[in-house]
Order: sequence, then structure tokens, then C-alpha cells
Amino acid sequence: MPSLRNSERNATARTCARAVLILSFLLLGAPVSRADQSATGTFVVAGRKAPVLTLERLDGGDMTFPERGRWTIVFFWSLFCHVCIEELPMLAEEVAALPRDAVQAVFVSIDTARMKKGLGNFLKKRNLDICVALDRIVASASYEAADAWGVKPTPAVFLVNREGVVTYSCEGPFDPEKLFGPLRTALKASSSCSVASDETVVVETVSLTASAPVPAAGAASSVVQP
Repeated sequence: MPSLRNSERNATARTCARAVLILSFLLLGAPVSRADQSATGTFVVAGRKAPVLTLERLDGGDMTFPERGRWTIVFFWSLFCHVCIEELPMLAEEVAALPRDAVQAVFVSIDTARMKKGLGNFLKKRNLDICVALDRIVASASYEAADAWGVKPTPAVFLVNREGVVTYSCEGPFDPEKLFGPLRTALKASSSCSVASDETVVVETVSLTASAPVPAAGAASSVVQP
């Protein structure tokens, strides 16, 4: 019979192997998934009203989003999501070129306030000037913002019009032109005439068609033409 010490060694080896496997998934850059957690919300698709929430800002104070009267970009991300880290610089650059009085951009970190220091150091190191809101855990494995928006894997991005209706949503990697193209068109149209014309943009939702407990990947799209 194996000794107690050998059994302990075998258990330790199995634990280490699982840890290495999980770390390998993260390093390979797949989206971070919350599919194994008890998220109760349904992913907010195009055409639906966006949930309105108030979260703590990384730089202090609280913020409410989406803000009525402005277009809002909501990006859910995590420091442990390689795809998110790759997309952040591009998003920050695109957002910086948009008029702040017309567009609100909120980068919701599911790392929560416990990662404040790490988030601050990351933004400073990458020289990213973005508005980070901190999601919070309100119950066991329940996130206030992510669950309200139905977000399980990150990244996830949403575009909300001035009336608070989602016009584009995507789980996983997304096409920047599908997000920013219609938005630029709407902003240009609204600035050149007095009649609001931004509700004629393409309404689109991109969602995952397959997922694994950790991680999840793969996407498919559907477009509803106005």
C-alpha cells in the first residue's frame, strides 16, 4: 500500500498540474470566462434597453452609465484576459478621437476594487487614459454589472444610443469598424442637422456560439438592418 507521504505527494502533483493547465489557457490569450459561475443575467443584445448602473471609478468617486443624451461605449475586461489587454490600446485611441460631450466610454473591470493597485499600475505602465469603473461582487460569485449585462466571458463590448438602447453588442474579440463606423456616421449626421438621425444605425449583436467552462472562445454574428 502506498504510504501517506506518497499519497500527499500525488495530490500535490495533481494540484500543480491543474494550476499549470489553467495558467497555460490564460497565457494563450483566450477570453476569460465566468461560465462556471452563477451569473443570472441574459446577454444584452441589440435592440434592448441597457441596464443603468452606478459603480466606483478607479480614480475616485462614482459614475452612472449609460448616460442619457450621450452615446455610451461599455467595455467589460480583466487584467487576466489577454484578448482584452490587446484590444485596450486600440479602444483608448479610438475613444480619444471622439467628442466627449457626445460619447461616454466606460471600461468596466471585473477584477473589482481588490485589484485597484494592479489596475492603476497597468494603466500607468501602458499610458492608457481611460475611465475605469470597478465591478463589485454583491453575492457569492455574483457581479453587479457583469450579471446585469449578461457578461460571462471577457472581453464584451456594447454600444448604447442616446435613448439608452443597445445598438451593437459582442462577446469575445470584435471588429472595431462595426462598433465605431456606425457611431461616427451617427455623430456626423447629428452634428450637421437639427433632426436626430442616430436611431437609423445598423443594429447588430455578436455572440459566442460555443464556450467551455474556462476559457471560452468563438463567435458568430447576426445583423438586423434598419
